[in-house]
Amino acid sequence: MLLHDARRDVSPAAHEAAVRAYLEASGNSETEFQRELAVLGAINTMRILGIFSRLTSRDNKPRYLAFMPRMWGHLGRTLEHPSLADARAFVNDVARPYLEKAA
Repeated sequence: MLLHDARRDVSPAAHEAAVRAYLEASGNSETEFQRELAVLGAINTMRILGIFSRLTSRDNKPRYLAFMPRMWGHLGRTLEHPSLADARAFVNDVARPYLEKAA
């Protein structure tokens, strides 16, 4: 999940280079890997968004609000994968303004 870091941006070129390096070293299918990366990325990003929400509201740690737009951006990008169409529809129904602000 280094490619979806909450505290720093990973450039598209660095993201692509990391994926290419992994695929070349592992010999795995790119199609399957991209699907798994999107699914795991979406799950992890939603988990982190929930933790950050709890830290800001319950634990009075507002500094985590600064990281949330980046995480919403990560979520939006992972939800672009075709296999996540149902998840994308759900997130659009319940949290569209957050995704739109992050885009």
